[in-house]
Amino acid sequence: MCLVRVYYHAGTRENCILCRMKGRDMEQVQNQVHLRLLQVMTQKEISSVEMAARIGISPRAVRQFVNGEKIPSLSRLYTMAHALGVSVKDLLVD
Repeated sequence: MCLVRVYYHAGTRENCILCRMKGRDMEQVQNQVHLRLLQVMTQKEISSVEMAARIGISPRAVRQFVNGEKIPSLSRLYTMAHALGVSVKDLLVD
């Protein structure tokens, strides 16, 4: 399922701008999110506990996103990106 479809359009993957980023399909983008979260949090020396406090969720939920156990919604990605001082695009592509 497309992360963006729920929020912005009812189209197919072919119509989704995030799905078309760098020619990747949505599964590739979703698999990349947790790696980018981990990378940015590590670079900025932000722990799961600190990140959780910044965005108002539990540290366990942050760890699930970082470990790839769960995929954050687009609105959660915006919140996380803002808390990290990066753009959503930075969390979606390398």
